[in-house]
Amino acid sequence: MSPDWICSQLGAREHYAIPRALHRAGRLRELHTDLWSAGLWRHARFLGAPGRDLAGRFHPELDRAAVRAHPFTAIPMVGAARLGRAADFAGNVFRQSLRLDRMTADRLRAPGIFFSYTGTFLESAARIQELGGRAILGQVDPAATEEEIVARERERHPGWEPGAVPPPPGWTERRRAEWDRADLVVVNSAWSRTCLEQQGVPPSKLRVVPLAYDPPTETARARVRARGAGVRVLWLGQVILRKGIACLLESARRLSALPVEFVIAGPIGISPAAVAAAPENVRFLGPISRTLVSRVYAGADLFVLPTLSDGFAITQLEAMAHGLPVIATPRCGEVVVPGQSGLIVPPGDAEALAAAIAGLVQNREALAAMALEALERSRHFGLDRLTGALLDLLPE
Repeated sequence: MSPDWICSQLGAREHYAIPRALHRAGRLRELHTDLWSAGLWRHARFLGAPGRDLAGRFHPELDRAAVRAHPFTAIPMVGAARLGRAADFAGNVFRQSLRLDRMTADRLRAPGIFFSYTGTFLESAARIQELGGRAILGQVDPAATEEEIVARERERHPGWEPGAVPPPPGWTERRRAEWDRADLVVVNSAWSRTCLEQQGVPPSKLRVVPLAYDPPTETARARVRARGAGVRVLWLGQVILRKGIACLLESARRLSALPVEFVIAGPIGISPAAVAAAPENVRFLGPISRTLVSRVYAGADLFVLPTLSDGFAITQLEAMAHGLPVIATPRCGEVVVPGQSGLIVPPGDAEALAAAIAGLVQNREALAAMALEALERSRHFGLDRLTGALLDLLPE
């Protein structure tokens, strides 16, 4: 069977999981993207942080795939960053997305199944449909519902995110037009599906396809870390209100009398005052490189993800693959099996989160048993499962 899917994406989203899954099945005709580090560009990691980012725009599984890079879509974005115009980051990404969409649409010549994400979809979808093909949109978040949740959280914690900016002009209208244009809208969790239905997307268009994660071989076979006297709780990801940082800090304050340490790793998006007011049992690491991620996971006993809203949080799968039980909310994908690989708590409920952590701190046998179950659970979200789910979207 000849390849018949065309993918388009900005950046290395999800480590190119969708095109990789289709390429494994021999169904990827081509991938359109902004930057692709083929050849000598793969050695750009030696040029510092920008070089590492550039070198990361590649995946060895796609080395023999037909990849169409459109680097000129990224030049204005890079230039704005160099000039210090970070405040318009969202606007730059939006404009970059539109450029990639136009360039991809101009190069479509035959029918097929087109897949792309929010922002890089609309014109290419219209073109593929003109040619007699189908268009599938990957909606990566719960859209306006999530934006409203974040707005309310910022009102409850004024000054925590002083640099927050609204979506760029035209973004909301573009998103709606993409929903209308798509033959199918793929979301990665039941939470996102519910949110999009509330926003008027027809249920008949919506499909849930969870993200995939293939852990490195050495990680998947890692043994559960020996437990010491104290328990180290890890947060890894953006330190922002949407992810539930205010809830976590309040929970940490409630647990100051227990032998538990909270390690928060990731870019800090809250104010210095909010960081300074954190309880003494909390330690902020700031951003960490991908090369250090495994070490950070290996040094923890428990992973927390008290998110207020996520389409799907891949970090919970990473944590489980390193033998960490996960405490999460119902708004980040159906990964945790409550009572087996972790626990589920209501979003924004600091008392419930503190109680869940305390219960595992005081019951090391349960913590160890969940660690083993978490390791096993992480293996249920491999790339082969994603391949099957994609091909089932439009059966022959």
